[in-house]
Amino acid sequence: YTFLNKTKKSYTLQKNNHHNIIVTMRATNSQWIKELASIYKSAFEKHHIFEKKEHEIVSYLKKTRKKSDLIIFLDQGVVLGGVVVIREEKDQKRKFSRWRLLHFACRNSVSPTNRLFFLQKVEQKLKKRGRKGKIQYEMAETEQEYISLFELAGFQKEATLSDYFRPGETGFIYSKII
Repeated sequence: YTFLNKTKKSYTLQKNNHHNIIVTMRATNSQWIKELASIYKSAFEKHHIFEKKEHEIVSYLKKTRKKSDLIIFLDQGVVLGGVVVIREEKDQKRKFSRWRLLHFACRNSVSPTNRLFFLQKVEQKLKKRGRKGKIQYEMAETEQEYISLFELAGFQKEATLSDYFRPGETGFIYSKII
């Protein structure tokens, strides 16, 4: 992968097979948000937000992007996945930040290699924002594919939480210092 173009709102990357992958910050295209809502509805079957009707999910994502970054992964105009990034705290001297990732998901057709690539691009973007920081992602024990992905990307299990998402279900917080 090589870095091709950078603007304030998007990053264009090129893969070896010559497909352009765009990682868009503060996504503004309504069609992209609708496509992402469909991906989230499929990926998070047991989620109080994503069990709702598509227009309600779209509304949630539009509200979310006003106070946080909604990052959408695109390939030739097709939404492949996305993630929400929330900056939770920073120290008074602006030397350390903590970011929470929410709803990291991709289409089923996206390979594990590309999922890892997207996660690494999000991490690189966050590294540029602050001097030091911590990225956190919460997931359920049933999300083994994403647990493996985040471990492969260097995240470590920070906490185990009983009944975190739903009664009887264990949740984990994975984090990485950048």
